[in-house]
Amino acid sequence: MDLRDQVLDLAVALREHGVCPGMSVAVLIMLPVEGPAVQFALHLLGCRTVWLKPGSARREMLAYLEQTGPDVFLYDPRRGPS
Repeated sequence: MDLRDQVLDLAVALREHGVCPGMSVAVLIMLPVEGPAVQFALHLLGCRTVWLKPGSARREMLAYLEQTGPDVFLYDPRRGPS
């Protein structure tokens, strides 16, 4: 599947799960290679992204999320490379 199809499929799936234009979406992805497809799909939907750095201290993440106030949290439940 090429990047275009990936982005369109992801945008449809996100929309079906309630992600709407104008929302702020916090994103935590363990495998950075998937980041561009997520970024493009959210942009296509008209969303603002709030990127979280994997491995950040919990306190730092919570403070950042409190400051940015995302509407939705999108994350990858898989572990990153060891």
